[in-house]
Amino acid sequence: MYRNLSVDDLVKTAVTRNEGVINSTGSLSVNTGKYTGRSPDDRFIVYDDKTHDTIDWGKINHPFQSDKFEKILEKMKHLVNGLL
Repeated sequence: MYRNLSVDDLVKTAVTRNEGVINSTGSLSVNTGKYTGRSPDDRFIVYDDKTHDTIDWGKINHPFQSDKFEKILEKMKHLVNGLL
């Protein structure tokens, strides 16, 4: 796992892991495969007092309960702390 890498270090890591190449302009170039974007039905936003009236809820923006988000966040914190 890598954390808080600089841009240069991210590029070096991608190249070292054969995840991309440096092109003729000096930019990192990667092949994303057949899935090149997010699924439009996979956009979830925490529903709370701040977002209640400021988000256009509907087909694209799906509400996600804040208590569920907090549980996932805590699991991720434990995972990251265990790997450092």
